[in-house]
Amino acid sequence: MKAYELMLRAKALRDGLNAEDTAEARSLLERAIELDPDYARAYMYLADTYVVDLWLGLADEEA
Repeated sequence: MKAYELMLRAKALRDGLNAEDTAEARSLLERAIELDPDYARAYMYLADTYVVDLWLGLADEEA
């Protein structure tokens, strides 16, 4: 699967706004970045998964 396709799947999962989907989205985005380390949009959505964790109250406060 191409980095772009992984990003699209991850974005849809991230939009679910729950812990399980966000974790899966993060995994897909990490794979996308492995395939294309210069793919800025994948990094953006990866960072956003951590924002979702904060919003859901799942993030470590020290992070």
